[in-house]
Amino acid sequence: MLNKYDYYYGAFLSKLVSMQIVPALIEESKERRVYQLETGANRMKVYSKYATSATSTWNFRFSEEERDRLLQWSAEERKQLFVLICSKKDLLGGEIAILTFDQLLACMDVRDKYKEASCRVAIKKKKHSPFLYAYGTSRSLDDALPITRNFADLLLHRSVPEPV
Repeated sequence: MLNKYDYYYGAFLSKLVSMQIVPALIEESKERRVYQLETGANRMKVYSKYATSATSTWNFRFSEEERDRLLQWSAEERKQLFVLICSKKDLLGGEIAILTFDQLLACMDVRDKYKEASCRVAIKKKKHSPFLYAYGTSRSLDDALPITRNFADLLLHRSVPEPV
């Protein structure tokens, strides 16, 4: 039986396969999937989540367990990329945003001062912009990070891009 979330994660997998990248599933749940990717000489882990919206803003909530896990990551694990699959309710016009660990942290500070808050990252699509914009618990929309919409460039680089 197919679940709704299978379609969202499948959209990302379809993009990977079209770029001739074969992912290996490391961790699976309804809330997230973690893949290992090899692109040439580069091996990376990709942490993926999805959100649906009827508007051009998607909110990704991170549970307390996910926040604790992020805080405990080693320097090697921090080289992961975060794929945020932004789906429209009618499945048309969605986006895929890819953030580095530091970009994610800049939007959603997971330190103790935000422990009680509902940590989130939001992705906003602005009409006619070549970028998506990332903000969240610790960063306002006015100060949002521009994120490239051409995520293939990020995945096909020989190394993970430098953090913002």
